Amino acid sequence: MKIRTTITTATLLATLLTCAPHARATDLVTPLVSVGDTGSALCNVLNASKSQINVNSLQLLDSSGQELTSVPPFALAPGRASNVGFSTNVPTLLYCKVSVSTSKRMVRVSILVNDESGTSMVGFPAQ
Repeated sequence: MKIRTTITTATLLATLLTCAPHARATDLVTPLVSVGDTGSALCNVLNASKSQINVNSLQLLDSSGQELTSVPPFALAPGRASNVGFSTNVPTLLYCKVSVSTSKRMVRVSILVNDESGTSMVGFPAQ
């Protein structure tokens, strides 16, 4: 009887550990956007949850996947936003990639394209 109880307990423990939620990174990527020769792009991340999240990476990349600019990992308080931007003097295709330690339901990510005066011309959400 003791062996059966031990096996049942071990099986239950293994099942609980397997089903427990794991802290995984969620990657969100915006569409590729075209930035003119006097424009800029801004990657934005907003914490839409009620608790602090970790932003593991916030990157602005070109169409070949080359990182143009980024920020180191940081914590983002509820309701707060952060961003990273890039200005160019040649027409460029850009996109944002953000990795966070929460589900995508709890975060909003977008890319904004600005003209030379800094006025936002168009924005796209990440998926």
